[in-house]
Amino acid sequence: MRVVWYTIRNFEDMCATTPIELAKRLVERGYELTIVNSDKPENHENEVWSHGSVWEKRYNPGFRARKIALNMKKRILNRVDEADVYLVDWAILPHIAKVLKDTGAQVILIDRSPPAYSGLFGRLQWFAWKKAWRLLLKEKILSGCVVSDAHKKFVERKIGIPPEKISVLNAGVDTKMFFREDKSGSDSLKFVYHGQLDKNRGVLALPIFIQNLINNSVKAELTLIGRGNVSTQLKEMSE
Repeated sequence: MRVVWYTIRNFEDMCATTPIELAKRLVERGYELTIVNSDKPENHENEVWSHGSVWEKRYNPGFRARKIALNMKKRILNRVDEADVYLVDWAILPHIAKVLKDTGAQVILIDRSPPAYSGLFGRLQWFAWKKAWRLLLKEKILSGCVVSDAHKKFVERKIGIPPEKISVLNAGVDTKMFFREDKSGSDSLKFVYHGQLDKNRGVLALPIFIQNLINNSVKAELTLIGRGNVSTQLKEMSE
């Protein structure tokens, strides 16, 4: 079965571990997978999936999803990415839903994370997120996928989607790569956060949590991997 995944995520990003693992599992199950995103073509040369690039040198702030979606729309109209099933990120789906419907293929919404930003940009994101899920409510697409049971209940409550229309594809990575046979040496508890360093995700609480452990005579260390709107603040807290 041919599957095309239209995603706004960059697979070269350190925080893209989950979609990369999902893509690998799809290929392992025998699907013929093509990833279409804004990565440069050479970044996918040695991967187990095919890749279609909508890369451009720059995107205007706030219009990245729309510009990427317009480039994807051109590929669909030119029949570059013919498939049996299309997986589409929620940020992309509202812009290309109509042309995808005209292909006659099934469309599945991929929601790996609801909007995380606040302010005007956040409100625009929430509008697009709701619009994408309402396409499922109107039966314009086949189904939707979320990352957890809690995420599923959130969508059901916010949009009114029937539970049988939503599948859970758990977030996470292959933890075997982090397994250590030798646990001797440091007796300090080591915590690692790998993801977006955004205020709305509550990451500012992590250094406070570590400091509370230290204040109670518990040796602890914290490593943060990623970037976001509180990166500078977190760096200052570590100094």
